[in-house]
Amino acid sequence: VVHDVHARNGHEIEADGMRADRVENVRLKRLLALSDENPSDLAAARVIARSLDRLGGSLTIDKGAQDGVAPSRAVITPEGLVGRVERATAHQARVLTLLHRDCAVAVRVERSRVDGVLQWEFGDHPVLSLLYVSSQEDVKLGDWVVTSGLGGIFPAGVRVAGGERCVHVHGQARG
Repeated sequence: VVHDVHARNGHEIEADGMRADRVENVRLKRLLALSDENPSDLAAARVIARSLDRLGGSLTIDKGAQDGVAPSRAVITPEGLVGRVERATAHQARVLTLLHRDCAVAVRVERSRVDGVLQWEFGDHPVLSLLYVSSQEDVKLGDWVVTSGLGGIFPAGVRVAGGERCVHVHGQARG
């Protein structure tokens, strides 16, 4: 009886390990695809600190100038845009996330090809707002917003927001 319990626990541990391996395999495949989609110089980094202050969100990553990380470089994941590098020391860098008021991004609505600037707006109801877009433009709830490549910081075509997230256009919620 004791042997059966140990054998069953051993099988459960092995199954858990296999599930963890599959999750890691999917994550690594997505990172490889990200590298293929963005042939510019990429450096894999880990987040070592997070901050949310009155200006918004920022991260500290474990790569810096000695790893090729420089100010105004885009920070992306397989899921999409995170933000931009604000400053870098030899071994670390501070990243302003999309939730920081100083991180504005030139974007394009994928479906309608409408260009604008996405920026976090504070207030009673903080929201990512699509700025410099006429209220007559074709922007709807569920539209995916990607970087346009304009401005030179963010490469074109990186997902920024979309799906069921509501995008505000000149103070009016769309959707």
